[in-house]
Amino acid sequence: MSDRGWRPATPAEAVAPITRLGGRPCWSGAPRWPAHRGEPLEFVGQFAVQERLVLVFMSYAEDAESWPAEGGANAALVEPDGAVPEWVSVTADPDGPVALGTEVLVPAGWTPGTHPVWVQYDQTPAAAPIFVAQLASFPDERGMITFGDGGVAYVFRSADWSRARLLWQTS
Repeated sequence: MSDRGWRPATPAEAVAPITRLGGRPCWSGAPRWPAHRGEPLEFVGQFAVQERLVLVFMSYAEDAESWPAEGGANAALVEPDGAVPEWVSVTADPDGPVALGTEVLVPAGWTPGTHPVWVQYDQTPAAAPIFVAQLASFPDERGMITFGDGGVAYVFRSADWSRARLLWQTS
C-alpha cells in the first residue's frame, strides 16, 4: 500500500468500473478521449459514485495551464452521457496516455467525499458544484501523479450528472 492509501489493483480491478488511478478509462459507449490544443490529455483515474463514473484527464506538459476548472488543459467526464467540456476536443481512440503508465492503483477504503479541504480558497465550480473527491499529489515507484508543486486536485459534478469539473490548487 502506498502512503496515500492506494494499493496495486488485481487484474479484475484494473479493468472494472470502480474508483482507481491509472489503467484505461471505463467507457460506457464509444470512447471520448479528450485533447487540449490537439494533444491527448493523460488519464489520471476514475471515481465511481452512485453507479456512475467521473473520468479525470489532465495535461502534464510544462506549458499547460491545467489548474482551472474551466478552460484549462484538463477534463472531467461523466460516464455515461456527460457533456464534453467546450475547451477540449475528443477522439474515438480508446488508447491515450495514462499518468501511471501500466500501473493501476485502487483505494484502500475510499468513500465519496462530502466537502473539499481547500489548499487556498473555495473555488467550487458553478457549473458542477457537488463535490466528488480530492486527490493529493504523490510520487511513488510506479509513476507520479502531481498537481503543480505538491498540490491537491478537486473533482466535482453537476446535480443532474451532465457535467464534471477538475481543478487543482497548490500552496
